[in-house]
Amino acid sequence: MFRTEGICGQLEMSVDDKNRMILPEHTGAEPGEKLVIVRNKESKCYDIYAEKHYQKKLQLQIDYLENKLKTAIDIKMREKLQLLLNDIYSCILAEVTCDKQRRIVITSILEENEKVTKVKTIGAFDHLMLRKK
Repeated sequence: MFRTEGICGQLEMSVDDKNRMILPEHTGAEPGEKLVIVRNKESKCYDIYAEKHYQKKLQLQIDYLENKLKTAIDIKMREKLQLLLNDIYSCILAEVTCDKQRRIVITSILEENEKVTKVKTIGAFDHLMLRKK
């Protein structure tokens, strides 16, 4: 199972002609496991989470923002909170399934006709960060 804690370290991974990369072994990813690729606006990279873990994390963020939205009196604050809420959904790029060789398709992070042969993976405790090389 894709780890939800203790993912650390950095590796450079190859991307094949079908835009697949092998997930590092230390992530604990298993064949058939569903993962989510998310755009990280703060670090300008991509995050890979176990789908179930990300859904729990996402629900906590949504609940927090919705509660803030209910109590916000200032119109500008309400608009900011609504934008944050919308951003949460727009950051999800793809749901992918890990194959028998621990590969996932990363086409969702590529621009049209972009060719990437290497990516850098960075363990970020409960998820894997991914940067194009």
